[in-house]
Amino acid sequence: MTRKKFLVITAVVVVVIGGLAAGLLLSRHGNSRPHQLSAGAAPTPRSFPPGVQSALRLLLSAKGQTALTPELRSVLPSANRRLFPAGSTFTPIAGTWHQAGAYANVTGTLHEPAKSPMRAEIGFADRRGRWLVTFEGAL
Repeated sequence: MTRKKFLVITAVVVVVIGGLAAGLLLSRHGNSRPHQLSAGAAPTPRSFPPGVQSALRLLLSAKGQTALTPELRSVLPSANRRLFPAGSTFTPIAGTWHQAGAYANVTGTLHEPAKSPMRAEIGFADRRGRWLVTFEGAL
């Protein structure tokens, strides 16, 4: 394994663990409201920071990889591949938005066409005022 590849993988692991730790340390008194986000959905006022709503919509769109942190994008096999099938939606669960400084996460239900809905957590990193997705995983 090359040194560069090792450093990238290490950085991704550190960011994911940091995001998970931040989510576990925060209390459950977020200001989110339940709503469904899809590639074409309009944001719901005061539910999340506007940049998070944009990142979630972008993640579910055909240009989903542009919503990812550079570290996460660099370890994916193809920069031109759609991350989720067209018609996928994410419905956040009320009270699950947690933020600690530049890291945050939200838990919700991911709906992909022709699949059973599944509970998922999406982590975010604030990079120069723009929220980017740093991880997504099934719970």
